[in-house]
Amino acid sequence: MKNTLICTVGTSLLNNLKRSEESILSAVMAKNWHQVALLLLEKENTDRLCGAEINSITSICQKRLLAQYLRLIFLVSDTEDGRNTGALLKLYYENRQNPLQFEQVEVKVLKGLRDDDVYAFKTQGLKNLVREISSEVNKWSSEAIAINATGGYKAQISFAGMIGQALEIPVYYLFEKFSEVIELPPQPIALDLAFWLNHYVLFETLEAQEILEKSLVAEDLNNPYFNTLIESSNEDLDQTKSSSDQLEYVCLSAMGILFNERSRLQFAKQSSAILSQIPQDDTPPN
Repeated sequence: MKNTLICTVGTSLLNNLKRSEESILSAVMAKNWHQVALLLLEKENTDRLCGAEINSITSICQKRLLAQYLRLIFLVSDTEDGRNTGALLKLYYENRQNPLQFEQVEVKVLKGLRDDDVYAFKTQGLKNLVREISSEVNKWSSEAIAINATGGYKAQISFAGMIGQALEIPVYYLFEKFSEVIELPPQPIALDLAFWLNHYVLFETLEAQEILEKSLVAEDLNNPYFNTLIESSNEDLDQTKSSSDQLEYVCLSAMGILFNERSRLQFAKQSSAILSQIPQDDTPPN
């Protein structure tokens, strides 16, 4: 039963409001988000002024793709506009005047997801997108969750769709000229679970510690499978040392984090069958 909707968030709403009527524009410039939310509630939630997030959520609800309006989670960029948009959307969907009011509304800032720092976007932003969605799946199960990947940066939207496919979550998207969302249902994705199991310690260590000295895992990295799953990290390099004295570090890429999460999910579903193949003996457990 779908009762949790995770939404990627862009800034189309704020951009629209800055070109709106004087009463709304004044409240926006004063950053009076409570007043802006009340003014928005006077508009039809299908009005283009309301922006991609509200329009798409409206379509999802109208199509009865959620059985219950329990949790609404907004994933916003690590920018002032992102935080402001998140604050406004939270007020809008918590208000009792909203016919699509959700019981719980959360805003989560994806650290590093910003368009003025390409390195942070790649090494932090997309990874935190994977981690946040995976965290919700681990808490509530994929059966309870749907993803609305309409708002946000193009790379963010694309990756959110990929996460949904990998974690078996339906993904919805509202094209600009469409009147309703389209569904991108989960597709069967075959992964080499044996490869993940053989390198389980490495994946879990990188997930826990985030970076490792490359020399410690050099033998593992000879496998070409790691080309897209692991990347170099300069995060802990000592800038006072010459390049010849610096140690090389590696970390999981955004795709590597997603591969690890997908493999965990797949293993959890198959664990009973896998463990049943282990030979048993009469040795007491202690």
